[in-house]
Order: sequence, then structure tokens, then C-alpha cells
Amino acid sequence: MKSLLFPDMIVEKDSASKTDKALQSEFYQRHLEHIHKEWFGDSRLSSRELFIVRLIAIGRLPKQIADFLNLSPKTINTHLKNIYNKLGIHKQTELVTWYYTRLLNGNVK
Repeated sequence: MKSLLFPDMIVEKDSASKTDKALQSEFYQRHLEHIHKEWFGDSRLSSRELFIVRLIAIGRLPKQIADFLNLSPKTINTHLKNIYNKLGIHKQTELVTWYYTRLLNGNVK
């Protein structure tokens, strides 16, 4: 099975316990908080919201994100609604466009 965050990596399905998954999720969240500050310093989104945007941008479904973060799909959908409201967008394609436009316009150091 491909890694949720890094599509080039292969991980064994169900190889990690729930504790391992929680620690892995926490590690990725801390790593992405650092990236969030460096790449999107003026962003209106929280680190968690930007993390979800990145996962959506690389093609992950809300259910996959929920499983990875040990959250309910409803929580992920609430995050997505909040993200859409903050950015003034209405569709997932607009969200992905916003994300990649930020990357391509030199917001990455």
C-alpha cells in the first residue's frame, strides 16, 4: 500500500498499531507545521487545515485522511468546510488550484 503522505513510499497495510499510527500522524503534523510556517507564513489556514489541503491536493479522499489522522470523516469534512469558507472557494478543484498556485508562485523557500 502506498504511503498517504509520500506516494513514492510503500508501507505494509495494517502493519502499524493504532499507537504507532497516532505517533506517525503526530510526527507528520509537527513536520508540516514547520513547512506551514516557512511556505505559507501569511496563510489564513491553520497547520492542520493546510495539512488536510496538502493531502487533498495529492489525491487523498476525506475517508483516507480521517483514517490516517485517527479522526472521523465528519471531522475532516468540517475542516474542509472551514477551509472553503476561509478561502472563499466552493469546490475541491479551486482548493487544489489555490494550493499549487501558492507553491508555483514562489511561496516555497
